[in-house]
Amino acid sequence: MFVVPVERRKVNVGQRFGRLAIVGVPFYMQAGKKRTHGVVCECECGEAKIVGVDNILRGVTTSCGCWHREKAAIDVCKHNRKHGFSESAIYRAWHGMKGRCFNANDAGYVRYGARGITVCQEWWSFQPFLEWSQANGYMEGLTIDRIDNNGPYAPWNCRWATQQQQANNRRGCNMLAAFGETKSLSQWLLDSRCAVSESMLRRRLKMGWTAQEAITNQRDSVA
Repeated sequence: MFVVPVERRKVNVGQRFGRLAIVGVPFYMQAGKKRTHGVVCECECGEAKIVGVDNILRGVTTSCGCWHREKAAIDVCKHNRKHGFSESAIYRAWHGMKGRCFNANDAGYVRYGARGITVCQEWWSFQPFLEWSQANGYMEGLTIDRIDNNGPYAPWNCRWATQQQQANNRRGCNMLAAFGETKSLSQWLLDSRCAVSESMLRRRLKMGWTAQEAITNQRDSVA
């Protein structure tokens, strides 16, 4: 520990240093393997604290710790407000998404978190979610939709969709049988054997193509 000259260690009862007021005379105290001068102080918040005289004189300690706690609370508030979206629909969508997956008290938890649906770590913070949304067609009135209903909330498995699109994604009629397997349309879109876009796949199915033809045939015969 740094040791100051004796004359600099002199502090008097009643002196104030930051939020601290000296209320006792200095005394020796142990600091690791060394002895140093300590003094009893009273903070503006009413808390009593023993402080090293060296730290008081050098301005290292200016409160009982309340200043740092207050600053930390202010920093948290600033962090929560800095994106400017706290009252927006997109922020509520992000907050609701996390609640459904992580909060057992959330009304939607039984249909999401309880059956293993989670949120990718990247989206635990709002800013990355906001940036992805702004780059991927977010508009007021749309809702976050998972392409694979059994998959997580993640950039590769989500889109902003209308309520009708979400309903279509959940319907049993979207179950397709191909290659001896039965999966949802959204799951086939993620399958490496699928060679077409969602819109193309839906068009082909509507025209009567078999699921396997619609998924794999890259020839677009639709006029």
